[in-house]
Amino acid sequence: MGDLRAAGSGSVILITDGEESCKGDPVAAAAELKASGLDVTLKFVGFTLTGKGFEAQLPTLAGSTGGHYFGAQDGAQLTRALMLASLQRLPYDIVDAAGKMIVSGETSQLGRELPPGQYPIQVHALEQELEAPLTIAPNQTTSLAIGVEGDRFVIRH
Repeated sequence: MGDLRAAGSGSVILITDGEESCKGDPVAAAAELKASGLDVTLKFVGFTLTGKGFEAQLPTLAGSTGGHYFGAQDGAQLTRALMLASLQRLPYDIVDAAGKMIVSGETSQLGRELPPGQYPIQVHALEQELEAPLTIAPNQTTSLAIGVEGDRFVIRH
């Protein structure tokens, strides 16, 4: 815990083959981390896991800290899972009805003010291009979230 406390807040990516060889208890370790008050998000990458019981625990362990689980069965999937786990921000564009870009930025930045109307938002997530309608109503705050479902990004309203 001392090393994590010195780093402050952030994310930790743990890669596992699912074989517990350290005689540790990952459930207890995640609970201890959460109870410590550290602002740390755990992201697990399971590589060629064969133990389904352990693999079923990983999304819950990661989720208990606000993180995610990513599975990989070969080298290409491992590369993609590590990229998904390490992303902090994604670039996006908001265009008007004519297709002209009116706002460009990165997720996790401060909000932008737009006039009321309908806009398509385009998010560039690795090799995945997401697009969703965005409705801006007068005197209201509109929020979108980018989530991960399986190995794909999704836009949530």
